[in-house]
Amino acid sequence: FCAIVNAINIEGVDPAQLNSFLKVVDKVIANYRPDKALNFLKSSREFFEHHALYFDKGYRLYAKEAEYGFEYLEFIPPPPDTLASFTDTATDTWTEPPVDTVYHEPPPYWMTPAPQPSVEGAVIRFTRTDLNFVTPYDSVFLKNTKGIYSLTTNLFVGEEGRFDWSSALLNPDSVYCNLTVYNFSAKKAELKADLVKLNYVGKTPGFIPGKFEFRSQPRKDSVASSYPRFTSYESNLEIKGLGSANMSYSGGFSLRGPKILSTSVSGDMATIEVTDSTSTKFKARSKEFNFQDSTVLASQAYFIIYQEYDSITHRSVQMK
Repeated sequence: FCAIVNAINIEGVDPAQLNSFLKVVDKVIANYRPDKALNFLKSSREFFEHHALYFDKGYRLYAKEAEYGFEYLEFIPPPPDTLASFTDTATDTWTEPPVDTVYHEPPPYWMTPAPQPSVEGAVIRFTRTDLNFVTPYDSVFLKNTKGIYSLTTNLFVGEEGRFDWSSALLNPDSVYCNLTVYNFSAKKAELKADLVKLNYVGKTPGFIPGKFEFRSQPRKDSVASSYPRFTSYESNLEIKGLGSANMSYSGGFSLRGPKILSTSVSGDMATIEVTDSTSTKFKARSKEFNFQDSTVLASQAYFIIYQEYDSITHRSVQMK
């Protein structure tokens, strides 16, 4: 009854939404154990009262600007094995498809993210919403996303959406990533995605693919968070704006909050080359460069230093 009162008096649902909710309630009572049914009703009550998928003293997950509806998703068994269903009704007219003898480079493994978990039972289907993660230290948004939220397991399975680096004190219009598919437990102020595309205006060559992670952690006011984090899949990126005009960089790209690093998922080496108007002065290679305001740091790096003796002859010395 509290859920229904909140739906009408606080949320102000229209008759169609209320009717769909009551239909889901009927199926929940008919199919769920009492403890799961109570969890569904508690989650529904909190959603209608606070417009939140999770509401606790120390953490709240709001669904703002939401377009949604209640549904009950029945279990759908996997399709039968087509080979097992094959019978002797096949005729001799069967012909094998032509064999493609041209070699095609397979796409990188990360271009196809892992299948997302299936959701059954009572859910809220969001066709559009902004998810707002609120803790004593953060208030961050996954904007313009959509997905399915389980009212019994608290699992959100979504797709699309934009997450920016405002919690790391970076301009949200300049540093942000677009998600593809993702899932997370609404009970924790955490979010991971195996395939996102990051844009860092003035540094990355447009959107670059990589892995994403956000976690709310304690910190002092006005101190940049060490989250969100991003690590690129590609390790041969031409990144700009990391140093002076005579320094070029090629390698991976990662963010730990506002900090820029050269790491990639594969762990390949990155290369820095410094030149002047006529020649290369030195090259440095490392698995992890740390780019700061006026310095570049590395705990281990390989150097090639070029010394010019005349306009024709160069001598190089390699040092570890």
